[in-house]
Amino acid sequence: MLIPLDRKPEWHNPPLITLVLILLNALVFFGFQFNDEQQEQIALEYYFNSDLTKLELPRYQHYLYQGSSSLSKEEQTQLFWDMQANGTFLNQLRNNNIIKPDENIYSQWKAQREHFDQLLNNIFSYRYSLKTAEPTLLTIFSHMFLHADISHLIGNMLFLFLFGFVVEITLGRSLYISAYLLSGVLSAVFDIALNPGSGLWGLGASGAISGLAGMYTVLFGLRKIRFFYTLLFYFDYIKAPALIMLPVWLGYEFYQQFMYPESQINNLAHIGGLLAGGLIAFVAKKYSNRVNTDYLDKEEKADLFKQQYALAINKVASLDFTAAKHIFKELDEAYPGNIDVQTQLFNILKHHPNDNDLHHYTNQILSLSNIQRLSEKQLFDVYQEYINKSPRTLLKAEQLLSLAIRFANGPHIEEAEKIVIFLTTRKPEYQRNAEGLMALISQFKKLNKEQKSKQYFSILEKCYPGSKEFQLAQQFINS
Repeated sequence: MLIPLDRKPEWHNPPLITLVLILLNALVFFGFQFNDEQQEQIALEYYFNSDLTKLELPRYQHYLYQGSSSLSKEEQTQLFWDMQANGTFLNQLRNNNIIKPDENIYSQWKAQREHFDQLLNNIFSYRYSLKTAEPTLLTIFSHMFLHADISHLIGNMLFLFLFGFVVEITLGRSLYISAYLLSGVLSAVFDIALNPGSGLWGLGASGAISGLAGMYTVLFGLRKIRFFYTLLFYFDYIKAPALIMLPVWLGYEFYQQFMYPESQINNLAHIGGLLAGGLIAFVAKKYSNRVNTDYLDKEEKADLFKQQYALAINKVASLDFTAAKHIFKELDEAYPGNIDVQTQLFNILKHHPNDNDLHHYTNQILSLSNIQRLSEKQLFDVYQEYINKSPRTLLKAEQLLSLAIRFANGPHIEEAEKIVIFLTTRKPEYQRNAEGLMALISQFKKLNKEQKSKQYFSILEKCYPGSKEFQLAQQFINS
């Protein structure tokens, strides 16, 4: 058994359609199929207590062997189930070609057969399962939401999740649900085409899920992914191109189909689903721009990033800063916004204060979004080294103000004072200076430094008397 385990769900972008499909399958099983076993027992008891065993089973025996003989109870049961699986015979039976209207027993048989068919239709699974001898548009669709028992449901839902969340992220939700349903329908059509005379109840999501497996392999193509495998009691992981799994899985299904033709597992539906899913993914990759290749390449990019980052760190350790800078700059272009890369570049460039790149990467690290999410220590260390090493600073007023507000609420309030004084002195027209003054007033008030608090209140009153911060500070300073 080979199971892909190469990705983890991204819960910040949850696979909603996959989860809804799992919930829907569970609701159908527990909400509509829960009474099927009882209804099936009622139908079977009626059949074997009626005259149908004497009227139909000998005819079926003759249909098979051109002869008939007395049957034991066990043989009758076995023959009954064989007959139920023979859709061609059942169609002839229901169309009056086996027991004909001119026979004396016809009326007796017809009434009992119609009643038995009604009892069968009381079984939800029977009514909505796919029988290739008499397919309908409804059952071609509805069969993929039915399951034979709880283990069948759990097994299918596990694989639906393993394949589904990856394919959903890759294709997008609307294309994903369309591809899932189309795979289920095409797997049923494949089964009907190659096994047209069956009366067996075809049910389960495995045809559609096989479609997801086919999509998975074609979408990833030759990208190497991790597979979990088991051989008897041994299990391990291998990494292989995803695409080679498609012929492996197809070969396994063909082997099962030809070696175990009497199995209750519908291998033809699995084969049809794999082929349909592979074709759908091929068309999507070739003709649609909605395939999320960034997600497909995520693991390879992450591995490449780790390799290049480690190489650059080794260059730093060997004091080859020129080579390290070159590698880190390439990483910054390939993975923009990576704070670790930007910090490494800053640490190299701070020794070259006249290099214009120093200003660029300082601005990247001290961007407004980073000021909100980085720790105050990270921000303070970069800011201090920048203003101490560079002969000129190129930070914008909004960056300086945001830093001042962060510093005012922590252990670096003295630095916040310096920034606010600089802004109110050099950039008095910047109206948000009132926010920085208010942050100092509030923090010094909390620290019981009334003189400091009043000092900055005076500046606020003098420079920004019309601001909302001044109105708030008036109430705050007198409280």
